Amino acid sequence: MDGGTGTDTASYATALIGVGVNLFGGVVGGGDSAGDSYVSVENVVGSGFSDGIIGDDGANGLWGMVGNDYLSGGGGADTLKGGAGADTFNYETVSDSTASARDTISDFSHAEGDVIDLWGVDADGNAGNGDTAFTFLGGAAFTGAGHELRVVASGGAQIVLADVNGDMVADMQIVVVSATTLVASDFLL
Repeated sequence: MDGGTGTDTASYATALIGVGVNLFGGVVGGGDSAGDSYVSVENVVGSGFSDGIIGDDGANGLWGMVGNDYLSGGGGADTLKGGAGADTFNYETVSDSTASARDTISDFSHAEGDVIDLWGVDADGNAGNGDTAFTFLGGAAFTGAGHELRVVASGGAQIVLADVNGDMVADMQIVVVSATTLVASDFLL
């Protein structure tokens, strides 16, 4: 699929099985998207089954639809929507969702078993000591210890803020639209 100029969407809404789509580097898809490659495609609509959808470094819109979907936006200000099912919103690095290019998870549901996966993010930025996990603070302020994760309400949404280096400034930010307040069990740390 070559989207050319403008904003383009690959849709698998009528697929008969789940799809695996990776926009990064035009990687060939799997499942009902087997054999598909992607050039200049920004958005993906998944199937009515469990899908794995990975964005690139641009601003992507990734919609999982029905099923237990895995969504990873990569860099850029992405919009992620899992749809019905227990969805995983995956982050690998702090740069996947920064203050200047925040992702928006538009339909997070604790009741459906959705999780925000931050296991891949080295929470203290020091690769030499292994992958340090975040400490969940809830709504409390950063303490300056580093590798801290907090959640604040803002305009009908919640903002997930991550301080990696202990300067009490969020190095990573994710906007989450959810009917309930995010708690520690909503994260894989």
